[in-house]
Amino acid sequence: MLQTSTTQVAGAICSAMEQIPFQKRVSPKNQRSRNNLFKILILFCIMLCCSAVAWGQTLNAQQKKLQNDIIFYLKSEGFSPSIDEDGDIVFKKEGKSYFIEIDDKETSPFFLTLKRGLYEENGFDNQKAIRAADAAQEYKGIKVKFYKKTVYVQMEMFLQDVEHFKSTFYRMMSIMSYAMNELIDEYNK
Repeated sequence: MLQTSTTQVAGAICSAMEQIPFQKRVSPKNQRSRNNLFKILILFCIMLCCSAVAWGQTLNAQQKKLQNDIIFYLKSEGFSPSIDEDGDIVFKKEGKSYFIEIDDKETSPFFLTLKRGLYEENGFDNQKAIRAADAAQEYKGIKVKFYKKTVYVQMEMFLQDVEHFKSTFYRMMSIMSYAMNELIDEYNK
């Protein structure tokens, strides 16, 4: 987690800029250009720091424990889970990648999303995508989300602990598999 404040970053940039040697004779026009460039640089760095904090998923200790318990369970079931750059658990089943996202805003109960994505290089046809999503969402608990080049079939659940996850995991995987197959079949019609 990024712990440096925006003020600290801006201060460090200003200190660094003061160390940059300037020519003794700089025309006013060049000085304004340099000042504008430095202002843009500072603004860019501040935006970059703010966005890094906003993008990072920060789980509290209880959520981390749930995440570790799920990873342990998946390993005991023969999967090879890992944590991706977004903080999601990633594992494969039959060559297909699945993601488990623990919502960092929900703590009691926890909120979890299990999803599988499908990428299409040329994007999706809107009419066909809507028809396919409707067919896939006929399965209980399924949500389908289309983006420009990716579609996600997902299921969400509230849970108190890993035992709730264990008791529904294979059922959720089965439903997601059927829904994804339905989505692909309907889209290809």
